[in-house]
Amino acid sequence: MHPSFLPDDCLKNTEVDFVVRGEGEYAMLELCQLLRQGTPVTPAALSEVHGLSFKDNGRVIHNPARPAIASLDDIPFPDRQNVLYRETIDFKSLGSMIVSRGCPFRCTFCSSRNFWDKKVRLRSPENVIREITFLQNTYGTRHIMFWDDSFTINRKVIEKYCRGIIDSCLKISWKTATRADLIDEELLDLMQKAGCVKLEIGVESGSERIKKMINKDVSNDDILRAFALLRKKGIGSGAFFMAGFPQETLDDLHETFDFMRRLNADELAFNIFDPMPGSSEYDKCIELGLITGTPNWNDFPLWPDAWFVKDIDRQEFDPLVEEIARWLYAYNNSLSVRLRRSRQQVMFLLKNDPAMLLKKTIGYLIRRFKVRRTKTTVW
Repeated sequence: MHPSFLPDDCLKNTEVDFVVRGEGEYAMLELCQLLRQGTPVTPAALSEVHGLSFKDNGRVIHNPARPAIASLDDIPFPDRQNVLYRETIDFKSLGSMIVSRGCPFRCTFCSSRNFWDKKVRLRSPENVIREITFLQNTYGTRHIMFWDDSFTINRKVIEKYCRGIIDSCLKISWKTATRADLIDEELLDLMQKAGCVKLEIGVESGSERIKKMINKDVSNDDILRAFALLRKKGIGSGAFFMAGFPQETLDDLHETFDFMRRLNADELAFNIFDPMPGSSEYDKCIELGLITGTPNWNDFPLWPDAWFVKDIDRQEFDPLVEEIARWLYAYNNSLSVRLRRSRQQVMFLLKNDPAMLLKKTIGYLIRRFKVRRTKTTVW
């Protein structure tokens, strides 16, 4: 997203000639059509491509912004045959889809609201079912990841997606992400019937103080209730946490660590905060002097180079973060948690595709046998 918010910064690079800001499907199409003509493209012609920034004799030109695409159904399905490293992708095991754009929430660390606009646009149920059917018929896809910011943002539409999957007899399993305050027992029952095996939820922090500062308007009690409900339904759960917010203290970080251990999720992810261009936190970091000059974007999001904390000494922060990371690795790889993670997928396959379950089991046993033979030979 950062080229859309910082196009001038990107165009300082001699290797960069153009930046497409915002939704790129139609702007990229028009730009490519101009470049394919085989003759030098004039600035006047480039100026007709809304949403494009470009250089003209060292001067940066920003064309007017392009309006949001009114109907996401108008966008063709991705051409998966021509993706990079196609030979490494197993579409049968995993298909990727996005069914919405936009976010109404105000989380200060995220730029999605400013990039897509706060208004949420969703694809029609018919269009979504058509792509799932295409994936199954073309690649034999059995599992899908929906990469939406908050999949259950529009309950009525999501219910139609689920009923469409059920009515079309699409034997798929799928996972997605949402907020803890956007699910309930009735909706989870329908989602599970439609093949949902895992929900990932952004918790961000165990500190109510930090959640208030970053506009994450979901309490710890609401989060605990959501994860308890997922366990009750037998749906897998994942939780995302962050540390290193500008105003975070050691007490806040300890509260996050304690909440991780209380949550009893099936999988935990832990990241060090880095301010995304276009987000409120990025502007705050500039205001606090935590970002100065032009960042080195190669190292910007990578810890330990990423460091945007104002009120914690680095000598105290690093050991605690490393302790959390070690605990999290042990937790995610513990036998009980790994068995719990696999149970949802096993139960779904047992009910809907026993042959695939048998195939996966045999494949797993063969891999284990090969590993053991290798270890024995080396020893």
